This record gives sequence, structure tokens and C-alpha cells, in this order.
Amino acid sequence: MGNKKNHELPLLRKQTHTFRSGDILLGDKGFCSYYDISVFKDREVDSVITLARRIPKTETTAIKILGKDDLLIEWKKPKKHKNLSYSEEEWQQLPEKLILRQIKVTVNEPGFRTESLYIITTLLDPITYPAHEIAELYLQRWDVELFFRDIKTTMGMDVLRCKTPLMVQKEITMHFIAYNCIRRLMVEASIKQEVSVRRISFKGSV
Repeated sequence: MGNKKNHELPLLRKQTHTFRSGDILLGDKGFCSYYDISVFKDREVDSVITLARRIPKTETTAIKILGKDDLLIEWKKPKKHKNLSYSEEEWQQLPEKLILRQIKVTVNEPGFRTESLYIITTLLDPITYPAHEIAELYLQRWDVELFFRDIKTTMGMDVLRCKTPLMVQKEITMHFIAYNCIRRLMVEASIKQEVSVRRISFKGSV
């Protein structure tokens, strides 16, 4: 748990050890980092994230064209500078290049501000991991924003009533416990009724 001054990326790095081989990191542009993609790749954890801070590759600069708007690309190791968010020793250990996959996704779903975006992933095989399935996986990430709304608005965690840091932490923890119980109920209901859990109302479940 961090504070309002913490960036999400350092908080993620504190949790790297919780990922297991075969997991997939699904994140927005705030997690688009050469260092973190490399670290997770070393742990046999794949990444599916939104491109940020780098110009998208084109077909002429790609290693290989895997399909429509689907390219096999190369990223070179970032240059060393004083503002890196990791140590020089960690920079030295990074590979000189990463082979990645860049997929352009056109967004037609309500609630999305952007009409298109680029996904960067370490899932390189277009047969095992078709571009449209990776795009669908990424678009499901938007559900996370709705889950935050469920916790803060539907469950009333937008206003914390405790006065001390310890009690605030306990208050937040209790909200998370209640939230997970409700989500478990929704999953059980979806299995029983043989419908997608995304069709079940959180507010109705509360």
C-alpha cells in the first residue's frame, strides 16, 4: 500500500516476487518500461502493456510482419542517464535488445477515450496468441477501472472515516475483504447460471 505521491511502477516492483512462471502482466502505459519487461521476462512472466514514450514501429522498421497491424519488432536498451528509476548495476545487467510484438488495436467500445492504441507484448507467436485475442485481453483491463468504481462508490470507500493511519489501513483492508467476498459470490452465481461473470451486476450482488 502506498500514498498519493507513489507512482504505480515502483509499487509494482515491490510485488515482482509474487509473480510465477507462466503469469501475464497486463498493464496500461504507466507500466511500459524496458527494464520491467526484461525483469519479468527473466522470471518467465509475459507482458501485455500499452505502448508509451516510444514511437510505434512501422512495417519498414519491423523485423517481421506477422499480420495486419501485427509486427515483430526490436527495442534497443535505453541509454544510461541520471533519471533512470533503477540502479546503474541493474542497467548494466539489462540485455542490449528485446524482441517484442507490437499490435495496433482499433477501439470501438463505449467508455474508451482513444480510438486506437498500440500494445506491446512478449507473447510473440501469432498462432498460439492471435492478435485479436491479445486485443480482447487488453480491453478487459478496462474492467479494472469499473472495479475501482465498485469499491469506492458502490461500497462507499471514497470517504474514509477513521482518523489514524493504522485504523485507515484496517478500514481499507475490511473494504477489500468485503469486496472479495462479493466478487466470490458473483463468480459462484455465474457458474451456477452458466453466464459470464461480466453480466452480473456488482451493485445488485451487494
